Amino acid sequence: MSYEKELLGFYVTGHPLDAYAPFLATRNYQTVAALAEMADRAPFKVAGAIVQIEKKFTKREGKPFAVIWLEDLTGTLEVVLWNEVYNEVALTLALGRVALLKGTIEKRDDSVRATAQKLIMLTPEKANGSVTPTGSTVSDVLIHFAPDATSEELRQVKELLASSPGPRRVQLVFGRPNGDALRVDAGADFCVNLTRDLEDKLSRWLIKSKTGRPSIVAEVAVV
Repeated sequence: MSYEKELLGFYVTGHPLDAYAPFLATRNYQTVAALAEMADRAPFKVAGAIVQIEKKFTKREGKPFAVIWLEDLTGTLEVVLWNEVYNEVALTLALGRVALLKGTIEKRDDSVRATAQKLIMLTPEKANGSVTPTGSTVSDVLIHFAPDATSEELRQVKELLASSPGPRRVQLVFGRPNGDALRVDAGADFCVNLTRDLEDKLSRWLIKSKTGRPSIVAEVAVV
């Protein structure tokens, strides 16, 4: 779906929020479209998929921050993540990920944007009530595809992942000709048990640490 959004400008096969519909239905989140009716500086909370990221630095102190665009089923919202908020999510900020946003409205003329107070990355495990305790980590299996990866490679990796279901999430890292990388959560359907046999079969694509073991990526805990 991330490739659909990047190439076509819209989703075709579904929306990243579809997998979280039951979870979101039980919580009082506003829609992006409804924010236009709210007053300037009003607090709000929405859920959406990250469809664009711009990383920047403040002019005075050179501190990193980001501007992201968060999309739900009703519209897209521009959100500023100032340094303190950005530092909390910098390692997990990626296109296609679903996030819960608490922020305040900023109205300028006819446009609506927002300043983030808190951004929490949502995973299927969290949506189902299995929350990682503060201070712990979740090991993610990282699969890398070169910019010239073929559809046959994608199909092959998909079949390998599906052959060994388990508890570990999979992150797909797609290289691009300009040197950037598009990182996508493969979703709950492709969590794996990374056996030695599966490691061997995935060796062509598996990103490993300097120790030779599959990389581990720290996950932000829900607080």
